[in-house]
Amino acid sequence: MMMPVEVWVSGDGQYTFLIMRGGITSGGMWPFGAALGAWVMTSGFTGLTLLAGTGSPVSRERESNREIPEIFAYVNNCLHDSSLAAGKSYYETHNIRKFGYWIGKDKKKAHQELDELAMAGGAKGILRAMNRTNIPTQLFLVFTPGGVDFVGGYTFYNLLKNGFTGGAPKAGANIGKLELTEKTGEEIHAKLFESGTVKTPLHWKKIIEYF
Repeated sequence: MMMPVEVWVSGDGQYTFLIMRGGITSGGMWPFGAALGAWVMTSGFTGLTLLAGTGSPVSRERESNREIPEIFAYVNNCLHDSSLAAGKSYYETHNIRKFGYWIGKDKKKAHQELDELAMAGGAKGILRAMNRTNIPTQLFLVFTPGGVDFVGGYTFYNLLKNGFTGGAPKAGANIGKLELTEKTGEEIHAKLFESGTVKTPLHWKKIIEYF
């Protein structure tokens, strides 16, 4: 795959991150998703976790980037079916709300919830492609009203840091509404850019300086 991406492994070897900064310009999302799935499988990974932000035309759940977001989840067929076989849905097991829950009884087709994604990059296409594989895939989303969302990024950081082991949620982990030390986005902003207690990518500070 030749794309504007960065791949790196965390210091503890627990995660391999692939950060995709551009869209799919040719060939379509399905071939890309199939290629990504094959790469995940042949590389020996046990599963795939997608992190994305999405917009909402009705300011659903979050009206400003100053608010600490709730995290929603959506899983592929493989993970959904295996969790039900174990006796509970993935969402019940991990106490997290399913993205698209608001559709309710108006749902007309499988995975209609994914049609609610807006400005979420390749998340929708990749999840749909991973539905054709037996690789457990989980998509985590926050609502982002717009602009640069450092608070959402910090929330994802804590999701991975405190709620996961080996790429899978800890048993019984409450991963939907994290209990953060910080109670407001202003506190998170100060921790990232003033106190220096949390290291951030250099380009984050450059963005702050620009705006």
